[in-house]
Amino acid sequence: MNGDRFEHDELRIALREPNELFDYGPPNVAEGNPGSYPGIDRIRNELSSGSADRPLRLAVLLPRQHITPQTERGIRSAVANYCDAGIRRAEHELTAAQRDGWQTLLFGAVVLAAGLALATVFTESHWPQAIRVFLGDGVFTVIAWVGLWYPLDTLIYSGRPYRVERRLLKTIRELEIAVRPLEAEEH
Repeated sequence: MNGDRFEHDELRIALREPNELFDYGPPNVAEGNPGSYPGIDRIRNELSSGSADRPLRLAVLLPRQHITPQTERGIRSAVANYCDAGIRRAEHELTAAQRDGWQTLLFGAVVLAAGLALATVFTESHWPQAIRVFLGDGVFTVIAWVGLWYPLDTLIYSGRPYRVERRLLKTIRELEIAVRPLEAEEH
């Protein structure tokens, strides 16, 4: 359904029925409708688009026959559970990435030390100039740097996607959710 709108402090997501919040909307080829992504994916896309304004409310627009107090409570609960599970998963992955970075740092430090030691040995040796430069200033210096590359990259950068995911899900979790009739929005 293509009735999604972001206006001021409210994000509006139009659905044909409540389960479309997490399920793909069915296609209707006769009407030229290829189907739709789950509402939660559309919410995520809208909020992660980098817009400076963040909505305070999420309006889930449904056909009137699908709106009941139970549906509204169910949507709020389903969104909260989805966000809570995603936050836990992101925190677990972030912890695992950090643990991997710290665990590989010791090995990386050993490779760094060995590479720098061998680079020094060859640079200060009496071998021909070409061999000293190739091995001392080249190969073993690169090996030393590569030894630390993975641990540092893991510690500094690999957690970023999980921090972004956690922040996005916390933003969704904090939205005030209202369920309103779709028909009222079409006028």
